Amino acid sequence: MMCRGIGDPLVGAYARSYIVHVGLRCKPKETKYIVNAVEDLVTSCKWKLLKQIENSKSTAHYVIIKTVLETFPATDLCLNYKVILQGLDLCFSHGEKPHETLITLADVATKCPPSEEDKFDVLNGAWQLVVRINPAYNHYYLKTATAWLKFTANNFPIRDVDKILGDVLRRLSKSTSANHTFYIPLLSLLTCALSSAPFTEELYTLSSFRSLLSIFQRESVGSVGSNNVGELRKLIEAVIQYHREEFSDLSVVQLLLSLFATLHDGINALTTQDEKRQITYLVNTFIRKVNYGKDFELQLQFYVDARSVFSSLDPVLASLIQHVLRLQMLTYHVVAGHHTGKTAAFERACSAYCFITIPSLSCPISRIKLYMLTGAIAMINNCMGQGDACVKSAVKTILEIPQAFNDSSVPMDEILRTISYVSSFLVAFPDPPDAVRPLYLFRGLEKSLKSLEGILTPSAYCSLNLAVLKGVCSCAMSSLPYHFIKVDGNDILYGGGPDMKAEAEDICTELLSNVLASLKELIGLSDALQVDILCELLEIILQNGDLSDEKLNNLAVSLLTLINNISPNTKLKKNLKLMFEKKKKNEQ
Repeated sequence: MMCRGIGDPLVGAYARSYIVHVGLRCKPKETKYIVNAVEDLVTSCKWKLLKQIENSKSTAHYVIIKTVLETFPATDLCLNYKVILQGLDLCFSHGEKPHETLITLADVATKCPPSEEDKFDVLNGAWQLVVRINPAYNHYYLKTATAWLKFTANNFPIRDVDKILGDVLRRLSKSTSANHTFYIPLLSLLTCALSSAPFTEELYTLSSFRSLLSIFQRESVGSVGSNNVGELRKLIEAVIQYHREEFSDLSVVQLLLSLFATLHDGINALTTQDEKRQITYLVNTFIRKVNYGKDFELQLQFYVDARSVFSSLDPVLASLIQHVLRLQMLTYHVVAGHHTGKTAAFERACSAYCFITIPSLSCPISRIKLYMLTGAIAMINNCMGQGDACVKSAVKTILEIPQAFNDSSVPMDEILRTISYVSSFLVAFPDPPDAVRPLYLFRGLEKSLKSLEGILTPSAYCSLNLAVLKGVCSCAMSSLPYHFIKVDGNDILYGGGPDMKAEAEDICTELLSNVLASLKELIGLSDALQVDILCELLEIILQNGDLSDEKLNNLAVSLLTLINNISPNTKLKKNLKLMFEKKKKNEQ
């Protein structure tokens, strides 16, 4: 304890060191005096350094301040922020550029804020130093402002954040340098504002924040450089992550849409697929968050604007189409299915939007699915012309599948599922008014299948023809198994007339020929595949065929014989035989 009375800190430090040195020899188990000696030493060092900060006249004493900030814990520094700022003020007076020390101080103050009584004085004193940074070093200014903006957002109301952003805006507006020289630090500042503010929704009400965002609009920026794309994406990620509510303000949506357009324009041949997926995710998330409530026309206009902006991203275009289709169904539910002239026109506009947008997609399978979905929703809303156009286009698009398959962009299973879906869809879809003969669309589908023969395996081609065969057989029934709401199917349009039955038989004959020809190619390759296809074909014949027809009866007998010869499953053969006998008995 007597060492504390030594006036010279250096002599006191040596005295404590000697006491510890001797004490460890005499009483090695006693440690309390060692702890006291270390605490006294740290206290004296802290006092000495702070006095150096306060009284030093050296032009390089900001190095001492930086060392103090990086060495001592924030809890020890929080009571001395004013003293540190006074020392930094001397740095500016001597022509130094202590922006790094200001940034370090901001980080420390953010982790351990000053007291309520001092925090405003600390911010005011720090910001007075920030604005004194030479305009020739605006990139230093922006980095320092970013650090203190985080401190402000965490400890002060939104109006103080607005003051800082306003100062930044005025500083940049007076700068003689082009704005693009500050893109990266300015993007970091805006990202910091979004990630630090407790309520990001309030940020969009600030004119200063919106003005800073507008610097990155497509019209102002043009195409962003590759160095800025990463920072711009970080800003947009912050927009998406920290804005939890939906965007419903028109001016904010337009501003953000232009911001996303700038990011989209940065996509080029060097952009990796992973980066494109990340950008697509951000864009789709933004589109989902835009909601104008019951103003459906304004919502559709937003989708129109977004389509023109994101023309290079197929997943975004597909998402926009589905959003428009959802908008159609929302309208349908609002009017409970009873459209007025205005809502009917709106539904047709939505269908037209989808019909125009779908051809922009590169994948034919995606186009077919969206055509069918658009056609279905158009029919539900009594947009018959739009529905006819979409379904016709879907059938024609099947002819483009071989090229996409050769480019390895379409899996075979996806082709089978899509064509099966089209066949099932056409069962309930009525022929268009300009159809030259019954089952016009099924005839087109049957012809389109021939273009797929060269890219599919024999078993897959058989399955495809069987799926369409089931659809045609369903259409030939006196009553269809399902209909669109308030839409007459082919069973009502043709009334089961002879022309329709003759056309159905003709199409079925073509499909059967395709199946039997492909079955010959399976001989000797896979007995299991042959049995599956033969059983499915026989089942279709027994369910829909007329065994009084000699040719069809002979075909059924031949199929049953082949199954008996190939399949080892006695139970299966027995069940098929019973089905065959029951069918013949019912027709007698």
